Amino acid sequence: MIAKELISSKITALNGNDTGQIALNRMKKHQIFHLPVVCKQKLKALISDKDIYKLNFIEEQFSNYSLPLIDAYITENQHIYEVLNLFLEKKVSLIPVLNSEKKYVGAISIYDLLRKFSDVVASKQPGAVIVLKTGVNNYSLTEIANIVESNNTRVLSVHVGTPNNNEIEITLKLNSSEISGIIQTFERYDYHISAYYSGSMVWEELLKNRVESLQYFMNI
Repeated sequence: MIAKELISSKITALNGNDTGQIALNRMKKHQIFHLPVVCKQKLKALISDKDIYKLNFIEEQFSNYSLPLIDAYITENQHIYEVLNLFLEKKVSLIPVLNSEKKYVGAISIYDLLRKFSDVVASKQPGAVIVLKTGVNNYSLTEIANIVESNNTRVLSVHVGTPNNNEIEITLKLNSSEISGIIQTFERYDYHISAYYSGSMVWEELLKNRVESLQYFMNI
């Protein structure tokens, strides 16, 4: 999934004739804290609600001022993981999308991203989640998949993290809630089971908690 597939059809960019109040009203409507200012398909700024209050843009048109440009945009063919990384790096609630000619083509809100990301990690599919830990030198995705498939189950999605330099954490979303045999097999292969969640409702609650944590982080 790439950036142009994540663009919101509901969020409209600001133009030079818009005022800060128009921007604030639009932000409130879409529950975001940033909006792009665009003139003739060229991105002029990514303005935040804090900028509007700080610079006293409430009643003024944006064309009357030199706007602070946040260096946060993505090109339309970049992958969803790159989009997510930019959100985390810049701590913004919306990211403009440009084409290969640097022309503005739309914007992605954090809510659009998270909804699409839930499809990537198969959160809506029924099944269990297993969180494994193993040494960095012992990690083998082929072995992990073979263990799961030997128990007549399929891996729907995989997320790999590194809590420290010596350890790998692997989160597996499976297509079955019957995981007792899979857990026993992993333990025989010396994988540490740090957590498991059986059932789609538990997984959805886990994802919801991750989303709320991310939103809190961006608002700091």
